[in-house]
Amino acid sequence: MDQQIDKKEKLIIEMKGIGLGAMGLFLFIALVSFNGSDLSFNSYSAVGETHNLGGRFGAQLADACLQLFGLAAYGMPIALFYITYRILRYKEVRWRSYKFAAFFILLIALSALFAFNLEFTEFLGQRVQTGGWIGFKTADFLKRAFGKLGAILILLPMLAGSIMVLSRFSFMLFADWWLKSMKIKWERHRQRKALNREILDKENKLAPAGSPVIKTAPAPMRAGAGGEKGKETG
Repeated sequence: MDQQIDKKEKLIIEMKGIGLGAMGLFLFIALVSFNGSDLSFNSYSAVGETHNLGGRFGAQLADACLQLFGLAAYGMPIALFYITYRILRYKEVRWRSYKFAAFFILLIALSALFAFNLEFTEFLGQRVQTGGWIGFKTADFLKRAFGKLGAILILLPMLAGSIMVLSRFSFMLFADWWLKSMKIKWERHRQRKALNREILDKENKLAPAGSPVIKTAPAPMRAGAGGEKGKETG
């Protein structure tokens, strides 16, 4: 009986994971195949054909996501893929309200950073908003209120904090680990250098002293040869 319950629970978990994965894949395909000439909520198209691979619904969904968040909208299917991976690996996924809020803050910070200096860009052959309406308005408000430097100093901690909440990643622990690893590498480099110097010193001490070079005097010329030579010249 317990085995049947376990099988049923695993089946339900796998169905949830497959469903979320399908949603993420559909959203990703809709975003990648976005075409500005398709009919959407805020645009009219005289062309009856829909170019989006997700059909009319995919075209409208992609347009809404890109209009709101710009290129940061690609974080949505990535998040769905990550959740799908955890579910299919039978890892616990805790749905908490603060995590939804952290993900929304992540999208805002990313979209504002994308739209910080560039409102529109060419992406996959289409002209899209880099940060969408939310990103552009957020960046514009922060720059007017706190200046460019102040806006960056606000957006970067927002981005880092949301990543830490969502992934339990600690930048301080990472920095501590990185500094320790660099220290270990430096110590190993110094030890290798000292060992090589010691080996060279031993080789120089054990090498035999160089023997003096003896130069041989040139052989004297024979008298007969000189006389014959004189006769020939004569």
